[in-house]
Amino acid sequence: MPAHLLPIITLLLGGVFVGALLTVNVTLIPFSIFGAITYVPQGLVLVFGYVLGVALTLPVFLDRIRASQKSVKALSKWEGEDQKLLQQVQSDKEKQLEAKIATLESALQRALKK
Repeated sequence: MPAHLLPIITLLLGGVFVGALLTVNVTLIPFSIFGAITYVPQGLVLVFGYVLGVALTLPVFLDRIRASQKSVKALSKWEGEDQKLLQQVQSDKEKQLEAKIATLESALQRALKK
């Protein structure tokens, strides 16, 4: 299962759970804001807390997804660079061996002339 699906599944299951709690907790509780007291269902406070929590953690999950996508792109780029480097090293080894062979051939020719 892809790693980015876990937060989505958790979000959906949490939403279902909070929705169930909203329907069960209809008791009115006092809620004070700016000195004014109003009565709201207890389940509504749960929903507000859930929505606030999702709103605060969603940017973190999105940032992690973007970071993982960046690292995958960087990794594929470096793998390409590694392949180029391996080909270059192999080519350099071949050139080095050809130079050694040429040196040995010339030394052999000089030795045979003597």
